[in-house]
Amino acid sequence: MDMNLADTRLRAETGVPVNAPSIIVDGVRLAVAREGHGPAVLCLHATGHGGRDFERFAALTHNNFEVVRLDWPGQGRSDDDMHPASALRYGDLIEGVLDALDLDRVILLGCSIGGAAAAHCRLWI
Repeated sequence: MDMNLADTRLRAETGVPVNAPSIIVDGVRLAVAREGHGPAVLCLHATGHGGRDFERFAALTHNNFEVVRLDWPGQGRSDDDMHPASALRYGDLIEGVLDALDLDRVILLGCSIGGAAAAHCRLWI
């Protein structure tokens, strides 16, 4: 098997479900899954992971929260980005994701670069 094809398949397995919709934010296609009802929780994964990291959280909380999981650029089922990965870049993308999904109040739940991106997004200013 072609190693690039294998890498792509493995990367996709870390992401949100295959049937999840995509949105375009600042020129990059991001895969996003939305499940449940209630206050929105935006789940932000670590580098080298994907929205699937929060799959169990979504299953446990979908009766009380709308769980929004995304795949960062170049990870999971999202396309690559022409910008390098950084907490600042991802913080900007968070704002675009919220606009694209028409979410104005959310709980941000992140680990590693996801947590750093949450701290850097301009929602707190």
